[in-house]
Amino acid sequence: MSNWIKKQITNLVIGMSNVEKNAFGQESVDLGINSEKHQRLNQNSVLDALIRGEITEDVEKLRWRIYKTIEASKQMSSTLVGYDDDGYPILETKYIGDTQKLSKIKTDNSDDYELIMVVDNTNISSGVIDSLDLDIELKGEELSDTTNIIDDTNLNLDDEINNDSDISLNLGLIKTIGELKYNHSKLNLPINIIRELRPKFELEKYTEKLHIKKIENNNYLLEFYVSKYPAQFDKNNHFFISEIKKLMNNKIYSSLTDIKSICFLTNNTIGSADFLEYEYDIIDFDKIIEFNQYYVVKFISEVKINGRNIIEQYRNLELDSKYEKKEKR
Repeated sequence: MSNWIKKQITNLVIGMSNVEKNAFGQESVDLGINSEKHQRLNQNSVLDALIRGEITEDVEKLRWRIYKTIEASKQMSSTLVGYDDDGYPILETKYIGDTQKLSKIKTDNSDDYELIMVVDNTNISSGVIDSLDLDIELKGEELSDTTNIIDDTNLNLDDEINNDSDISLNLGLIKTIGELKYNHSKLNLPINIIRELRPKFELEKYTEKLHIKKIENNNYLLEFYVSKYPAQFDKNNHFFISEIKKLMNNKIYSSLTDIKSICFLTNNTIGSADFLEYEYDIIDFDKIIEFNQYYVVKFISEVKINGRNIIEQYRNLELDSKYEKKEKR
């Protein structure tokens, strides 16, 4: 009995000694690191593989299941038909495809070609930081335009500055922000134009949407829709619109139309499934016309890549078979 007590007291002293060393030492040590092995909470799960960046069989199936879901949902439309007894909305979902959507698109019909695709050229944000940087630059441009006097003793601002702005209008900040300009380099646009030389104005940076129309055989008409109204914070947009007007009236030669080819990947593109790659070689510049609130810059092109599926390499045949047979997945 006495030997057992001595052994327990010895273990207690050793344990307290380890705790004291860990508590008052410069480095914290896991007290159980040498006592036993342990496993991660979600070890061997899909979540664990995703966190660790591992491409397992389950991850491959999950990836293909997501692609299949996106592809199927793109062809569906939901309409609000009422509310239930608890006040929740009742939605009616039906298959519509893109034919109905294309028929509702307003497009220039002067060339009488069939509209087959509409590409939205909205900027794709690269992340929160880039979005904030771009927002600061826009505010900086506004402050630069509305600042009359900036010196060490006097500061006058026009009434155009929003009085509710949360920007601290101290002298040093105004001098810094006021010098910033609207920077197109932060734009991440779906449409990519390939050229031999960089032009004075890059058409894709002012294009809101691209209409693609079938001419005949392998030829297509590409229509770049550009707003007739200059952007508020982009001074260069005024010069760009001026050049468009001169080019439309055949008064100047412009490097704006020196385009070799264009390419894009579809994402929520009307008239095409997602994840498809397209590339068109430009044959000739056609013309510029006015249509509603847009200038439409037209090119005749020849298709080089006509909807190559970039996710085909991720296809999971086993999962596809289960979807077809409606088996448990």
